Amino acid sequence: MEQEILKGFIVIEGLDGSGTTTQLDNITSFLSNRNISHVRTFEPTDKETGLLIRQVLAGKIPLKQETIAYLFAADRNEHIHGEKDGIIELLKSNRYVISDRYHFSSIAYQSINSDPALVRELNNRFPLPEYLIFIDVSVEECQKRMKQRNGTKDIYDSIEYQRKVLENYNRAIDYFSDSSMKVVRINGMQSAELVFQDILEAVFSD
Repeated sequence: MEQEILKGFIVIEGLDGSGTTTQLDNITSFLSNRNISHVRTFEPTDKETGLLIRQVLAGKIPLKQETIAYLFAADRNEHIHGEKDGIIELLKSNRYVISDRYHFSSIAYQSINSDPALVRELNNRFPLPEYLIFIDVSVEECQKRMKQRNGTKDIYDSIEYQRKVLENYNRAIDYFSDSSMKVVRINGMQSAELVFQDILEAVFSD
């Protein structure tokens, strides 16, 4: 049975350093300037589960990879189904919900050191967004950007791991190609401004 599609739900995905947060900022500024109702969000969330995950990603709490996969699924369950501020509830009163990452990240990242079948089982129960925007940037360029950013590295940031992540993203996009979700693959090697223009044309041109 095909996963439910949530109309008005938009997800931005890509490697670390691909510019997902920059484009989340651009999209939400665009909608705000036009007084279009929306909510911006992200994963891991800022809920208790998400904050725990951030400590794990920073290497402060060592856990088995399968445990991390379960944690992401638990955080996502609250993100989607939360009674007051879950995505499904928000979509009832807002035209758009835009998220920086969703379960495609779990498929890309957690499937490397965990059983891919387990990761899919944990995430196939979640609905799909109306749009999946994948910002396609080479691993080498993402590594260069992260060095320039000089931010805190996490346990998945090595170039070898990111190459495997990109392979998994490509597999995930192929896996969902037959779904009703609209997949928008953007050339992220161009400037952030041109990336944003491509997103506008693909998602907000109507």
